[in-house]
Amino acid sequence: MAQAGSSQQRPPQQPPPQFKERSIQISVNLVDAAIRQLDFLETVNARPLLFDPTVADHAVCRYEKYWLPLVQKEGQGKDLMPPLDVRWAMHCHMLSPLAYKEDVVRLTGRFIDNTLHPDKVTARLLAQTRELWERTYPGVSFELDLEWASRQPIEYQSVSRFDIRGSISRQKAFYYQVSLPHYRDGDFLKSALLRYKKYLFLKKNNPGEFLVPCYDMDLVWHSHMLHPVLYEKDTTAVLGRALNHDDSVNDRGEGSKLFKSDLRTRELWRLFYKEDFARQGCMFRGDPPRGKLQQLPQESLYMLSSKRSRISLNLVELTLPPELNRYKVVIESYNVFGGAERLFKMSNPNTVAERRERPLAVQDFVTGHHRFLKVDLVDRRGVFGCCNSDVMCSVQLPMLERLEQHYSVEPIAIEEELRLTDYRRPAAAAGPEDPVWAKVRLSLTCSPPERHSCLLKLEPGSYLVAVIPEYVESLWGPVPLGRLPAGQENQCLVATHRLINHMNQLAFTVRIIHSTRLTMSVVQVFYADQMIAVGHLVGTDQLPLVSQVSKQCIALDVARMQRAFLVKDHLGDWGVVQGTWIGFRKGVPGKPGVKGVSRGVPGQPGSPGCLQLRFNGLRARGKSGALPAMEQRNLPDDLGHMKITVRDMSVDLKSGVVSVSASCKDVGQLVCAAFCAATLEVLCQPRTVRERQNPVDSNAPVPAEAPPPFGATDQARVVGVPKPSARSLQNRGDKRVKRVESDSFAMCLAAGFLYDTWVPSNAYYKCVINSGSCGGCVGGAVGDGGDAGGDGGDGGDAGGCGGCGGCGGCGGCGGCGGCGGGCGGGCGGCGGCGG
Repeated sequence: MAQAGSSQQRPPQQPPPQFKERSIQISVNLVDAAIRQLDFLETVNARPLLFDPTVADHAVCRYEKYWLPLVQKEGQGKDLMPPLDVRWAMHCHMLSPLAYKEDVVRLTGRFIDNTLHPDKVTARLLAQTRELWERTYPGVSFELDLEWASRQPIEYQSVSRFDIRGSISRQKAFYYQVSLPHYRDGDFLKSALLRYKKYLFLKKNNPGEFLVPCYDMDLVWHSHMLHPVLYEKDTTAVLGRALNHDDSVNDRGEGSKLFKSDLRTRELWRLFYKEDFARQGCMFRGDPPRGKLQQLPQESLYMLSSKRSRISLNLVELTLPPELNRYKVVIESYNVFGGAERLFKMSNPNTVAERRERPLAVQDFVTGHHRFLKVDLVDRRGVFGCCNSDVMCSVQLPMLERLEQHYSVEPIAIEEELRLTDYRRPAAAAGPEDPVWAKVRLSLTCSPPERHSCLLKLEPGSYLVAVIPEYVESLWGPVPLGRLPAGQENQCLVATHRLINHMNQLAFTVRIIHSTRLTMSVVQVFYADQMIAVGHLVGTDQLPLVSQVSKQCIALDVARMQRAFLVKDHLGDWGVVQGTWIGFRKGVPGKPGVKGVSRGVPGQPGSPGCLQLRFNGLRARGKSGALPAMEQRNLPDDLGHMKITVRDMSVDLKSGVVSVSASCKDVGQLVCAAFCAATLEVLCQPRTVRERQNPVDSNAPVPAEAPPPFGATDQARVVGVPKPSARSLQNRGDKRVKRVESDSFAMCLAAGFLYDTWVPSNAYYKCVINSGSCGGCVGGAVGDGGDAGGDGGDGGDAGGCGGCGGCGGCGGCGGCGGCGGGCGGGCGGCGGCGG
């Protein structure tokens, strides 16, 4: 029996062959090529009409009907550069390398090569090719008018056997997955190149497996395929044949081929390399957010903002009682704080003041600062010639309303005759039969009001506990979310706040949602009923670690429990706001000395520390295309103030006042960033959090000013009112270190500071979940589960292919790998292509 059992035992598994980087030779500088490909994809992504099906028909027609014959006639094509639409069609064609070679050889008789050139070389080749094109096709425009093409359907049957139009549709989602700045970082790309070589080595030793890479490898792989002749040479040298890549399969649901292949790839990667396959900052980011939010119209922004106008006083004419022979007329502008600024003064004996060549006085009137003009008639009569300054009568001219209600581009001409009544009664209270002290006639000219700063004041709402399903995108906006286990409700902390402008009108609505079960915090900004900006937590699923990139790149410092918000608008990613709590130090008591024996040791005072904020813009500025420089601020600052000024915005977290400069068009985005900063104060501040048995008061009446979230919908429902933390400003017990009093700051309260058991803060996960998790584990982490995003390849001996570009769904949360089961922002799936 023993021998029989022994004979049935499986032989011990042979160790996998050892990977040697030098054994995988690549003939292209793929680090440079990856950056050049990103430049091209950015250009394409900025012209969304290139993804329009009708425009795609035109592009494929021009590619096959004009471009391929031109290259066939003129040579290999290395010294030619097609127009943008044709280049995009060719790009998508080359991402199926076997089909590309078969089609172009059949249609032209040769294997047409391609090279990714630097921008200057591309511009030179483009100019040369334009001349050649116009000589060859005099009646066909070199550049395609995309607007025109989108309105001109054509009947064209493609002669390629590969579905180029379908690939264009699928590839539109790829750039978003690799668009964050770390994909251009040299250190990150060198690591991506090494992982791509490991991927090829893994494929070599597992030819029958369908392998799915992450997006860092995927970017390098795409860059390699865009040099088709060298790609065939290199992959054939490694695998014995050209490695195919076909992007026609997109099913990422649980149990699908891509889902199973992702799990198998992780298993083999661990076996061969003794390391995790998943890589921070390389995972699926969700569907591209472009077009999912609304744009704030510029005319609406003008209406919300204060106005600036130059007021010219041209004429002052008085009609006085005969007994008033010593007087002074003073015209002043009053601001919102009650202060006055003198505009004009006139003393007797004149009753008319006028200048033809220039105004009597000029003032820049800002409606967010100034309120009205006031005319005072001062009695200067006195005993023995001594003057007094009694105000006999006065009247106000409401300039703020006039300027705010003027919508023309023409100057405002104001001719007013004002009754100067008893100053103890307002002018409006005087009837026509009342005696009139005096009259004043004013002539003013106001320049057309220009938009000035946008001044906003927080009116906080009340927090509620609501069930908000994680699978309903309309409730969240473009926020990638994991999926909770079946039957588990996503109870969230949610509040809706109002931002009032200088005219006490509702400017924006801000909604804040916290979900500890999803490890997610979201800031939504609405104009009317339209969501115009959203900020949500991101973790190491989307951002790399600081050790992976250079110092200048956006990355997460997990060791310091750094957190980050990604802010989005109608165009997509707008910026990243990062927060790290620094400088926290417990006090050390001193030791008394012993006379004649030892000296005393002084104690060290504790410090509550502060929040270090970093603002990173993701939109290129100027002709250089460079991103805005990172801006760093501390809260509180060295003077103890809870104010920050960044880019075009000034925020006072204590009072809840936000000011955005007149030149800024990104008001909604900056408002979102301001509340993200306040939320980071809540998420990052060290404190003690104790779990509560009954954190919801389901019997408490819902405040009248707090309507159910998201309006009348059966997809989200209110559960009750959250119970605030037992600790308060008045009764918080003895502390070794005085904490930052965030519970007295309006915007921190609005961000949920009092409800620490409902907020996915660092303190919550440390004290309640006891996971020791950090910034990379909360708000989206890299785990071992999740779906496969990206493209597919030839599938080796097993056949089949994966799908490229789009998401097709999260396919389930992969767990957080350290945050106690919370998935946080992303689905944790890998990206890239299978092969």
